[in-house]
Amino acid sequence: MLKKILLAFDGSENALKAADYAIAMAKSNNGSVKILHVRETVTSYPSRVVFDAAEMEKELSSEAEAIIAQGIAKFADSGVEVKAEIKTGDPAEVICEEAEKMGATEIIIGSRGMNAVSRFFIGSVSQKVLTHAHCTALVVR
Repeated sequence: MLKKILLAFDGSENALKAADYAIAMAKSNNGSVKILHVRETVTSYPSRVVFDAAEMEKELSSEAEAIIAQGIAKFADSGVEVKAEIKTGDPAEVICEEAEKMGATEIIIGSRGMNAVSRFFIGSVSQKVLTHAHCTALVVR
């Protein structure tokens, strides 16, 4: 039974499709959804890049707030109980840890996120989640 769904949300087109799927699953199973956005940390940027750390942190936080608001808006008239949270760190690790911590019965994630450069260097977040999740993980295209 899909009672506790963790929706990994990055604001991409596939994340929006994943949100629609999460709404449908939660409705049909009388479940709830937690929207999780995992943002990059300032220290995850290459050391050769010159930036103002405080300004970068402010920009990353602002961007994360806009993305999570987009996710929450998808649930506005759904009737599904929804919570949302922003965390920092390695997206796949944080998603798997949060799913286990909350006792998620399913993780729903879009097949491709917005950060193609990171995906090239570290591999697909959805692939890592599928490999390491303690529960069912569904990738939506």
